[in-house]
Amino acid sequence: MVNRRAHPHFDDKSTLDWNTRWSEALAAAQCENKLIFIEFGREQ
Repeated sequence: MVNRRAHPHFDDKSTLDWNTRWSEALAAAQCENKLIFIEFGREQ
């Protein structure tokens, strides 16, 4: 099983591996040759 970081605001049932820091997301994407999805919003 893959160990993924949880969504920072709700339980997404480990659908994706979430980052809250750009530098970490960029390093992980480059390491795995993947694109970055950016979710932008505000916490309520």
